[in-house]
Amino acid sequence: MFDDATTDLDTDPFESALADRLREDIREAARKMTRREARFVADAFDARQIGRIRTAHQARTTRDAGEPAEFLDFMLTRDVATEKLLGVALGLFCENDHLGRWMLAQKGIGPLLAGRLIALGNWDAPNPAKCFAFAGLDPTKTWLKGQKRPWNARLKRLLYLVGESFVKVSGYDDAHYGQLYRQSKISYWARNVDGAYVEIAREERDRVKPTTEKWKWNQGCFDAEQTRRWVTNGMPRKPTTGGAAKVGEILAWIDLDMPAELRPEEMPDDLAPFLAWHRTPLVQGEPGSGLDMLAPGHVHDRARRRTVKRFLAHSWEVEWRHNNPGKEPPMPWVIEHGGHTHYEAPPGLAA
Repeated sequence: MFDDATTDLDTDPFESALADRLREDIREAARKMTRREARFVADAFDARQIGRIRTAHQARTTRDAGEPAEFLDFMLTRDVATEKLLGVALGLFCENDHLGRWMLAQKGIGPLLAGRLIALGNWDAPNPAKCFAFAGLDPTKTWLKGQKRPWNARLKRLLYLVGESFVKVSGYDDAHYGQLYRQSKISYWARNVDGAYVEIAREERDRVKPTTEKWKWNQGCFDAEQTRRWVTNGMPRKPTTGGAAKVGEILAWIDLDMPAELRPEEMPDDLAPFLAWHRTPLVQGEPGSGLDMLAPGHVHDRARRRTVKRFLAHSWEVEWRHNNPGKEPPMPWVIEHGGHTHYEAPPGLAA
């Protein structure tokens, strides 16, 4: 019986559907998917991805044990092909969806991220705050023992991946959310070395082990001025044009102080004074010898979350404007009641 089954594998009609180009009727069906159907496809993609990772691990460990793994390799090939098939379907769905087209226009968002975001998101929420809570981005929401999780875990993980994707494109000037991440990180570091987060750092150090890097930052093992220089050296800006960058172009974007005498308008012939300041190493001291600060990973997480929440709010506004043509969306709470005045429209969408 198994022999008959293996013979049929060579002529499996499913093979044609796993080709690089889907048949036109299947492609058209993918374009016409509803969001409900796209949710099922997203579920299948996630399940297949988990299965593919598991099968790859099983095949690798089997070969490491000196045993044959030909059939596991065959299963892995099918898993990869099916995963690609579902990914193509999600991409075609996004191209035919108004929110999907807007997401795909943002550098750092591809069809796999956009398709699963649309399928999992709470886009009929009355305001962005509800979207934040549903995605696990509301800091006031806690998951208590014995209670149902108050957010969508899959969406929260997906938005983490979205944030890391924005981090990866933060070196591009035309990446709106990548640049927002950079600006947020700059702002958080500036406040960090100015002592704005001392109380938070002291609260955190009681919850982490003394052997961790985070504890060293929370405990004040690093000097604020050295950290200021280290941060400046750690996030250099690439020249926007060919040739050497201006010192001001390298440092002006990062809202940290540099002595005025070391900040000429043009790159000087003698770089020694500049490099002596710019490349000052970060030296760890004794606990309490420096400033209690947030660890670099914590600053990164804050900047990433801020960027993701802005992207999520913009996505919600794109959806709201499509469903309510000619009307203005309700202002965020921080503008309506919190005293903020700055409003930023979604990129590529007129306010």
